[in-house]
Formats: sequence, structure tokens, C-alpha cells
Amino acid sequence: FTELQLDDQVALLRAHAGEHLLLGCARRSLHLKDVLLLGNNCIIAKHNIDGRMDIDISMIGMRVMDEIVKP
Repeated sequence: FTELQLDDQVALLRAHAGEHLLLGCARRSLHLKDVLLLGNNCIIAKHNIDGRMDIDISMIGMRVMDEIVKP
């Protein structure tokens, strides 16, 4: 990676930033049960009991937990 030109490095990072963020979140959450730990120390619970979380965020969180963190 470091041997690539700077423009190519930036292009690769931009193209895959979402994957890096997702994998970082999954890695931080490996030791937790039914919770995703975000980079800002906020959490996404697998089961949204109080109903305050956006349904789309909740569904994405469940999918990350089921498919990446603990498949």
C-alpha cells in the first residue's frame, strides 16, 4: 500500500472507508453480547426495548451482529 502513489492510496481509502468502519465496529464488539460498540462509545443494542432507536439503524445493527460479529 505504501508503495502506491498518494492519489491511488486516497482512492482506495475512499472506496473502502465504509467497510473499514464496519469491520472496526465489529471488532470492538467481539467481546460483547448482543451489542455493537461504536467508535464514539455509543452502543446499538440488538433488541431495542425502549423503542427510541431508528428502525433502520436497529435492523442494520442486528444484521452486523448476526453476520459479522458472531455468525
